[in-house]
Amino acid sequence: MVSIFERFEKDNAISPEEANELRAARKDINEITEYASVDLENAYKKDGWLACEAAG
Repeated sequence: MVSIFERFEKDNAISPEEANELRAARKDINEITEYASVDLENAYKKDGWLACEAAG
C-alpha cells in the first residue's frame, strides 16, 4: 500500500479531499505539541511501522 505521504512527495497526487484531511490531521496533532505532525511524519519516513505503532 502506498501512503498518502509517498504519493504527495512523488507528484502531489492526492485528491483535494485527502489534502483537506491531511491538513486537518496535522492541525489536530499539533495541538499536542507545536511540531508533533512534523515529528510524526519524519518518524514515518524513517520507519513507517514504528510510527504507526507509536501513534497507537
